[in-house]
Amino acid sequence: MRNVIEPLRRLTTRLPPTLLRGIAWPLAVPFTALVKLIYQPPRAAGLARRLPLGDYIASLSDFSFRHIYNIVFDQLVAPTAAYIRGEELRSWFETAGLEDVSVVSRHGNSWRGRGSAPG
Repeated sequence: MRNVIEPLRRLTTRLPPTLLRGIAWPLAVPFTALVKLIYQPPRAAGLARRLPLGDYIASLSDFSFRHIYNIVFDQLVAPTAAYIRGEELRSWFETAGLEDVSVVSRHGNSWRGRGSAPG
């Protein structure tokens, strides 16, 4: 995903939002088709995990075209993206002094974490 989005993002972040909306729409059409036609049916059968970014893309299958379009637009408009490892996220929680830290993968492409304040 990074190999596709990052080079494109270097160009699209310099474009005016109106033009970027026009670029995002034709990209969202085939992506929505991919989500709905390829990733949605296997999810019901548990096969989505075998496909590239399966958990993440299958999680989009219940979204409307408009929602998927907004995801595409957001990816293209963001000037930077930071990709961190789960261990690094965990260290942020621990450095902040949180207890009962939990960091888990979300859809195989991102992390989510939580912790409790001491005491």
